[in-house]
Amino acid sequence: MSARILSLGHSSSSLDAHVKALTSAGYQVVDHPEAPFDLILVDLHEGDFDRLRQLRVSPQGAWPPILALAPVSLGMDSRRTFHLGGAAYLVGHPDPDLVVAQARLLIEGVRTRVWGTRGSIATAGPETVRYGGNTPCLNLELGDELLILDAGTGIRTLGHALMAAGLEGPRVLHLLLSHAHWDHIQGLPFFAPLLSPDVTIHIYGPGTSDEAFGGMLHGQMSAPYFPIELSEVPAKIHPHALQGPVQIGPFHVEPAPLPHPGPTLGFRIRVSGAAGEASIAYLSDLDAAGTQARVSSGHGQHWRDLTHGVDLCISDSQYFPDEWARNTGWGHSNFLDMIAATGEAGVRHLMLFSHSPAHDDERIDEKLVLSQTEAALVAPQMRVTAAAEGELITTALRRQ
Repeated sequence: MSARILSLGHSSSSLDAHVKALTSAGYQVVDHPEAPFDLILVDLHEGDFDRLRQLRVSPQGAWPPILALAPVSLGMDSRRTFHLGGAAYLVGHPDPDLVVAQARLLIEGVRTRVWGTRGSIATAGPETVRYGGNTPCLNLELGDELLILDAGTGIRTLGHALMAAGLEGPRVLHLLLSHAHWDHIQGLPFFAPLLSPDVTIHIYGPGTSDEAFGGMLHGQMSAPYFPIELSEVPAKIHPHALQGPVQIGPFHVEPAPLPHPGPTLGFRIRVSGAAGEASIAYLSDLDAAGTQARVSSGHGQHWRDLTHGVDLCISDSQYFPDEWARNTGWGHSNFLDMIAATGEAGVRHLMLFSHSPAHDDERIDEKLVLSQTEAALVAPQMRVTAAAEGELITTALRRQ
């Protein structure tokens, strides 16, 4: 059965060319919300978000991506669309072939949503609005399958987005925790699905046993640190200590220890779908130079195996080289070391992550420009970007 696309717009004339092109490409395009559908095409040239909002609170609109067409680039419209599930935002009057290509990528590809980018501590304020101040949280999507990475303060916004998108009836969620430092777990008590008795949450992370890992989760939500015990929330929580690879729906997760204080995991995630496969590495906190003294020396190289040839690598690149020299042993990387390592590994797209709380947007801009310049010299095949809260990256599936 071909994929179904819901077309929203106050007048059909503005979407006619795109609807014809999508139909010619083999998609079923409908103009009223009949479940199930795989993509929402919305024309923002015509006005407001009312129909989109109404759709999002219905079970039929649970979590398909949104392809929005807008007359001009407006940051507020882009953010509002993103928090309603927006995946792409095309400005002006795009060519219908471009709309078809974007729709195909959104329907068949892996979507990575960024909810928190900051390392160590949340950093709110006017100087961090572009890259964001929330601590680490992302999610991967393939179709309606969802995998959450880390539970920093960004997971609070993700939780509200899931509830607004119609998280109704029984639902199973899966959350990977890289480690138990505060900036990676402090958002969990504020994750709205915890308050739904119909939700089951499987949480995976480092530990010697499920009981030990579960004890860590319960520890942060207990007196005197928090007024509600984890055992008291209505959702059903299942902790899993990762000892090896695990299959979670279409996501094959391979963990490996990272050079960082305390038990810390990185992940290589192979995503399989009808159109092929994609690979994503998530290395939230590590010292790429391998100088971390507070972990065993054998951990230094394991993380490199996670990165070989991946389509997307989301990695700690917190420091400038001079900052790293002053903070050796803290378990974070400088961007030059990370570019050298991922370039050698054949990474296609490196996303700089775990931004320093000391860096404002302009400083991250500077880091990005220097990183792109270095990558052009040592790894010209590798695209380099800086993670920004509220963005979505789509990775195409490829036949292996």
